[in-house]
Amino acid sequence: MDKRNYLELHFYLENHDHTLNAKLFNLAEAEFIKIVEEVAKILKIEVKTNVLPRKEGGLETFYEFVTAPENESIRNIAVYFGGLISKILADVVANNIKTDTETEKLKKQKLELEIEKLKKELEEIDLKKEHSPEVINLKDRLALYAAETNKVKISKSNFYRFLNSEDKIIRFATRQVNADLEPLEKENVVPKKDFSKFIINEADIEPDFKNNVEIEIVSPVLKRSRANWRGIYNDKAFNFKMKDKRFQQMVIQKNLNFSSGTLLICDLELKQKLDSEGEVKIKGHEVYNVIQIVYPDGEVIDIIYDENEAPF
Repeated sequence: MDKRNYLELHFYLENHDHTLNAKLFNLAEAEFIKIVEEVAKILKIEVKTNVLPRKEGGLETFYEFVTAPENESIRNIAVYFGGLISKILADVVANNIKTDTETEKLKKQKLELEIEKLKKELEEIDLKKEHSPEVINLKDRLALYAAETNKVKISKSNFYRFLNSEDKIIRFATRQVNADLEPLEKENVVPKKDFSKFIINEADIEPDFKNNVEIEIVSPVLKRSRANWRGIYNDKAFNFKMKDKRFQQMVIQKNLNFSSGTLLICDLELKQKLDSEGEVKIKGHEVYNVIQIVYPDGEVIDIIYDENEAPF
């Protein structure tokens, strides 16, 4: 049987206006839908989202979430879905994302474990107790962990960035409503001054370092004024910057040549960032500490540095 629950998004506008820039509203709504879809994915439930007729006064938008859980073991999650989205939108403050790759992996694993644990606890509770302190606490914690995932954070940040750019919006609120669009709870209100708390201004990930890797040279460009190269690592071609200054000097002084297929044995730094979808992407490559050149004909040149001189 379908499970249906309803959510109201209320954009309060100055002077009780009820018109809003369509482009901005559509951009914000697209980020809201991304949050809904990502939370559904995290909770492993299928959700169909319908938009319902609006009311006058400010700008109120109503959404219907329809789930048809094949497994009755997730019926509670389906019933609570609208409340979780409401909590995620209004009550959880986003932090800047800047950490190393390993920490990101560990954080993701921890969040997945905590979410599964809370889901199991919620499913074992009688629906009649949904307003009990125990259930409210479980739902709040589940919303907190879901909101800590990077994709939700990024979409939520984009959502509030769009709202913050519109002078007419003075506050935003969300709450659960019934099928007749009547409120089931007090509004969760976010004043305009708090929008910035949800916006992520920095989403860099600490670089990933690879030691003693083999990079196949595709097209080296190594002149006195330039140090841009193109190579292949893990079957992927990319441009990289040569940061080993001693190596550059040695190549120039000895007039070393490089043909396609030549290998550099070196350390590789992968510059990373989170994109607008919350995915980790490579934004640049830099090479340090070249220790060996291997030519296609088998010739090997070892690069030896003075211990008192840094190779970069």
